[in-house]
Amino acid sequence: MMYAIPCTNGCVSNHFSRADEITVLDEEGKVLAGLPFVENGKNTQWNWILEQYDIDAVVVRSIGRKMLDNLFSRKIKVLSVEGKVAIEHLDVTLLKEVENLAYAKQSRRPNRCDL
Repeated sequence: MMYAIPCTNGCVSNHFSRADEITVLDEEGKVLAGLPFVENGKNTQWNWILEQYDIDAVVVRSIGRKMLDNLFSRKIKVLSVEGKVAIEHLDVTLLKEVENLAYAKQSRRPNRCDL
């Protein structure tokens, strides 16, 4: 299984879309890539990484509804981690699977419609 993890300062990022980079791990937990985010085009970059590395699962602390729905529609498993965890201490076997959109964080933009 291949994992993509949004990271900031070597730890799982507090929020999926605000990460500084994406770390890609293989099924043994070996880091295959640390890919810095470009300032614009994060969604395009995420899509490229998901396809390029044939990602099976994404590890998150917090994620918005739209991106979570996007991952579910792609049949990508979403795993949640509690607290600030350094990538080198992350044990993917202990993570809980996110099974529905109720996990998603509400938008901070009051005029936005989340359907």
